[in-house]
Amino acid sequence: MKFHMKSIIGLLLIFTLIMPTFSIAAEIGSYDGGVLGDPTMTENTYEYKEMFFLTGKPIELTGTVLVPTAPTAGSTSYSQAYTYTLQNTAENITLTRNVTYDIVEVVNESMQQTTYKADVNTLSEAISVNGTEYTLGGYLFDESRLIDNTPAVDYFNGNLYAKKKYFINGDQITNSGVITIEVTSDSYVGYEHLWGESETQVLNYNIEGAIPNATDATQTDIWTGQVTLKMSTLTRNRFKYMETDPQNISFRGNYVKTSNDENVLQYTYNLPTVDTSGAVTETSRVEGEVNLRNDIITDNTSLITSKIRDIGGHWAERSIYLLTSLEVFSADTSFFGPDLPVNRMDFAKAITKSIAEVEPFTQQDLIKRDRQRDREDLYIDVDSDDPELAFVEFVKEKGLMSGEGDYFMPDRTLRRAEAITIMVNALGMTHLAPAPPYKTVFADDGDIPNWSKDAIYVANEIGLIGGYEDGTIRPDKIVTRAEAAAMLETFIYHIKDNITYDYREKVINRY
Repeated sequence: MKFHMKSIIGLLLIFTLIMPTFSIAAEIGSYDGGVLGDPTMTENTYEYKEMFFLTGKPIELTGTVLVPTAPTAGSTSYSQAYTYTLQNTAENITLTRNVTYDIVEVVNESMQQTTYKADVNTLSEAISVNGTEYTLGGYLFDESRLIDNTPAVDYFNGNLYAKKKYFINGDQITNSGVITIEVTSDSYVGYEHLWGESETQVLNYNIEGAIPNATDATQTDIWTGQVTLKMSTLTRNRFKYMETDPQNISFRGNYVKTSNDENVLQYTYNLPTVDTSGAVTETSRVEGEVNLRNDIITDNTSLITSKIRDIGGHWAERSIYLLTSLEVFSADTSFFGPDLPVNRMDFAKAITKSIAEVEPFTQQDLIKRDRQRDREDLYIDVDSDDPELAFVEFVKEKGLMSGEGDYFMPDRTLRRAEAITIMVNALGMTHLAPAPPYKTVFADDGDIPNWSKDAIYVANEIGLIGGYEDGTIRPDKIVTRAEAAAMLETFIYHIKDNITYDYREKVINRY
């Protein structure tokens, strides 16, 4: 079957469904098949490219997108607007698009979860392909997410449904054809944490064209197309050690934290054939794959460098140096004491700084707290005027660490079972252990306290810990400051890099 549909297939994938999420990198190109580029000289405007298919072949539109500023922290209801200006001169295509979304977030404090709902408020498009005009005749849009707010990572899972209708050279009454696009999500997942964020979607586009028959205007010819869009946006930080060249310099080197955005987009398509005259053959199909990628370095920050004298040649030297550069452990000391036991207060401070931007209380903060007469002291053995009370308050409120009754026991040495449990609590994954009774894989499973067994099981399953060469986990072993640094370095790299595989490669390669 053949029918005429001059220059319309290219518009089928220009489905303007871009939704805001965590940052510019994660929010652009989510549903219309675009990739964000470098910033331009105009504020909040970025280079942008978008793929669509014209006469059975992939066509690239390039231009710019104006993005909104991030909503105010704590906002529960807000709007965000985007403006696109795109073209392909060789193919004589222009596209402008304005879309505004209304977003509502509702926090469930008891469940520590947030529901996210987005609706299109306004949407307009002006599309021209070789003189053929396309008018947006109507749209449906529904997008929601469930965000699980754990202390270390906000994980989300979402759903999307959308439908759009275009009229070719006309309106609903008089036109040269109608194009309908329906979009559903197979997978829509992501996360956000102190060290980065990610969003991955697998979307299915089902496209239908209804065109008057070229020889009998009373008849309508139907053609169909299918496109699968796989897109992942990732913002992450990397740590690179830079040695100093001069001999006469007061420090040997320092770490640089580099932030970069990775934007990956893949289309697979099955569309009708369109010849040079604009005739479409439904029974003759065009199949293919298009891949786009754009990586952007967004920031380089030099970190402080410690001048600790007792870690040279130590097995944990690299871990300690990185953790002090990140100020997870204090760097303003000459001696770290790597083989000394780590106490609960130091670990509370370090785990907090590994997952959140929390600073010690200032004198003003402490005075303000004293004025809150209805607020009970956290623990008897932590002074109410201690600036580090901020970290004790954080780990208690987030469920990372608890004391015994009214006592936090800040000076008590930490044991491995405690450290592992604290890290898994931070990830919000303790409840993923199987229902008891069960055994872990460790040879000394019988020595694992009941209160830490779920955390140790999960930590092993997700690759956060691996035990010792003899197959034991040694839950009661005292943790040294060097071991604490190594464990927290592994923890940071786990949330920074390792979970990326789950949220990108595994999802994309499954479909």
